[in-house]
Amino acid sequence: MLDLKTLEQSSIKAKDEFNHARSVAALMKGEVVLQRFKKVVQDFPDLEPAREKLRELELEKLKKNSIAAQLIGAVMTAVKLPKIKNLTYTDPLAAIAVCEDLLAINLNNTAVLYAMADAALAMDAPFIAVEALSFVKRFSPKDSKLAAKMAVAKDKLERIRRPTKKINDADGEAVIQQLIDGNIYDADQAQILIKRFTKELMHNDSVDMRKKLAEAYMVAEDYENAQKEYKAVAERLGALDPMIDKATEKAYLCQIDESLKLLRATPEEYEDAEGQIAELEAHRQAYRLKKAKKRSEVYPKDAILHFELGQIYFELKNYAAAMEEFKLSGRSLQKEAESRFAIGQCLYESGDIQRGLDIMEEFYPNMEAGRTLLTGMYTLAEYHLAQGNEKRYYELMHEIVRRSARFMDAAKRVAEYEAAHPEEVIVEEEDKTQKGANDDLF
Repeated sequence: MLDLKTLEQSSIKAKDEFNHARSVAALMKGEVVLQRFKKVVQDFPDLEPAREKLRELELEKLKKNSIAAQLIGAVMTAVKLPKIKNLTYTDPLAAIAVCEDLLAINLNNTAVLYAMADAALAMDAPFIAVEALSFVKRFSPKDSKLAAKMAVAKDKLERIRRPTKKINDADGEAVIQQLIDGNIYDADQAQILIKRFTKELMHNDSVDMRKKLAEAYMVAEDYENAQKEYKAVAERLGALDPMIDKATEKAYLCQIDESLKLLRATPEEYEDAEGQIAELEAHRQAYRLKKAKKRSEVYPKDAILHFELGQIYFELKNYAAAMEEFKLSGRSLQKEAESRFAIGQCLYESGDIQRGLDIMEEFYPNMEAGRTLLTGMYTLAEYHLAQGNEKRYYELMHEIVRRSARFMDAAKRVAEYEAAHPEEVIVEEEDKTQKGANDDLF
């Protein structure tokens, strides 16, 4: 990974080149100086004072740029952009150098700034990506791709500057094997495996290896690279694989969520943050629906895929479409009770309240034991409370606590109800075996 260096931290050669450029600037002005600092930045992209001076010169040039200069920049961009994109995968440093040539003509070039950000992320130099995207924000603040790209770049920059625990070389192989055999728990562990898997791909470019690499990227929260690897797996497999497709979707959604988090945390840094949030949320829902529909069309007999599509329709309040999907998923014994319960929810939300409650009451006892059943009971309890059926609400919450005392806030709700209605407290002998067996599940 590459990060910024001060002049004192840089190599002797980098210092000499920078000082020579400053000497030129003391004697000359304009384009000659700009080209000299551009060459320093191309040779030493991590030299902070050189980057600052080059951008300062480019901004000054931008104020004086003629229409002819802008036209030349646009033509050169059209010619060189395909080359930049190809170099991003083979030689990202060279790709960045070509970007610098184009930005020296016209800094206000969104396509090139995005290409530079992509190349910088490919060579693990997120500070260059953040810088490039900051200029996109300056020149095109409403660009729809900006928030997502900036979130990825800033996250990588934060991680590169975060102190990491070093692993003793003697124990390195053992640690790596342990991580491969077990679970990856944090970003630092994931980075160890990313290096290993990337190296192994040079000798064993297999579907399994790319899946492992994608999973490591997900833990490291590098969602862009995770998508890239999952897409590579999908291309190898040919036919649509639901699990890989869902994993790719998850990586993309995580990327959107990071953008939303950034917009909500610092809305003052973005023009029309609320508008961008609304646009991203709408895009997120539309994307989920599109992917779920495609999977259920390719595999029309898969009950789980129909159920997942039904859930999305339910979230969108398209209850008629949701019920159609739940009817299809209900044909499977595995999803029958859960699907019928979901149909009850649709009826309730559509205004057919009593019928919806009756169906949910009928099917929740047959739902899969564990979180699925408890979630259904909790949902039904809230519906009963909304309808003023307080006693039934309490009975369901009490049963949840009997099965799992730490499930959501059920215990708190039971305590509050019993304090307000001491005459209705359910008294029964504690089933220690049952309680002990389930208490730690959730």
